[in-house]
Amino acid sequence: MIKLPHSVEETNLIKLDQYDLIEIKGKDAREFLNNQFTNDLKTLSDNESSLGAWCSIKGRVLYTFRIWFENETFWLLLPTVQTESFLKKLKMFVFRSDVTIDQVNNKIIYGLSGKDADQVLKNIPDSDNVFIRNDEDLVIKIPAPIPRYLIISEKDDLETGSENNWKQLDTLAGIPEILPETADMFLPQMLDLENLGGLSFQKGCYPGQEIVARVKYRGELKKQLYLASANTDESIQIKPGSALIGSDDTLIGHIVTAVTIIKHDWVLLAVINIKSAQEGEIKLQENNKVSLQIQDD
Repeated sequence: MIKLPHSVEETNLIKLDQYDLIEIKGKDAREFLNNQFTNDLKTLSDNESSLGAWCSIKGRVLYTFRIWFENETFWLLLPTVQTESFLKKLKMFVFRSDVTIDQVNNKIIYGLSGKDADQVLKNIPDSDNVFIRNDEDLVIKIPAPIPRYLIISEKDDLETGSENNWKQLDTLAGIPEILPETADMFLPQMLDLENLGGLSFQKGCYPGQEIVARVKYRGELKKQLYLASANTDESIQIKPGSALIGSDDTLIGHIVTAVTIIKHDWVLLAVINIKSAQEGEIKLQENNKVSLQIQDD
């Protein structure tokens, strides 16, 4: 079992500059987005956020994000390195629909986490993925081994901690994040998005939906997301998209997310062949001295 470092368990307020906020509105916005994304936005509650994904026509995930609806607007949070291409591609599909899509630059994104994080906020959501208003700030409860909240604010003068802590908690919570290095590599169910609430098989069509559904109903999923750990020397960096091999050096999977947790100890999310994960050794292809240890639930 992976033990949280003391620095993560302490209360941390983190300015999350690695994310951007997008607003999408208009009378056709819900229908438009529901026809593009994997999660069902027609059933999204007024005080609920959801993970979601946007796939290629091959059914592979191009983008992952968190989305919610407030004040007649859909708000979408995604990694900054994905923002430019996401906006360009999504706007191509608007055509004559009453939909406007814009990046928001007047709000600051924070992450609050720690064993005592609940005591910092005046009001807190009562369950994961739910949001409330805390004075002027929007507060969303995010799944994690310890209390954790996403805060959307207009204040830009708050003390902050390390972005690495937030990434550690995302990884430990099994929340995958697709970056340019891993775009168009994985089916959404390979990323466990169905169990995370970001993939619906009851909604209508979206890009790649036929392929995603076929794999689901034919029981053909051969790879899935695993939480793993690894230890390296200081010269080795484990990066998203890195290939994984088995004991016979055949390709069995890829890294989705990797973050150091204590010195050269890493915590990882990886999509791995199910049979290989259960039976064999898992190593980095670029350095086969680095082995991954699958973490049990």
